[in-house]
Amino acid sequence: FGVLGGMAGDKGPVPLTTKLTGKTEEVLKRRVQAKIEHFLPASTDTVLCDYVLVMVGNKKPHHQICSDLETFLGKAETHEFVDWLWEMLQQIEDKTFSLEDEPVSAAPAPVPSPAAAAPSSGGRDARRERSPKDRSRSRERERDARERDDRERERRRSRSRERERERESR
Repeated sequence: FGVLGGMAGDKGPVPLTTKLTGKTEEVLKRRVQAKIEHFLPASTDTVLCDYVLVMVGNKKPHHQICSDLETFLGKAETHEFVDWLWEMLQQIEDKTFSLEDEPVSAAPAPVPSPAAAAPSSGGRDARRERSPKDRSRSRERERDARERDDRERERRRSRSRERERERESR
């Protein structure tokens, strides 16, 4: 049983009854971004973090957030990330959420390869210098990738339904 008393894959909608605002939202955003960077050390912008917070704001269920993030993080990492996110949200709901900065995880972050450790124009400092136009293009690329994935998933489901109908008609 998970933090909310349900089974790990069945945690339902976001466990918040109030809207995130002010310092709480700011701290949660920093923690989510840090956690994403823990899983994706080469991450260069905050689009995925913003996407996660939009899903939280829209009260998406646990399984939907997992499904939407698997493309970016991989299956195991996605479930670990979303379980961690649910714990943060439950703390906010229970009013036990600390506004002090804290480490993202006790586990060490993956060690980047020497090439990734070398300074590049795509690092964290460069993210702050990116123009709104570049950030918008990045969001568009991620949205397009999600739409392509959705179309592919629907195409596979449709083929599966067709095969099932063929089997039933035999």
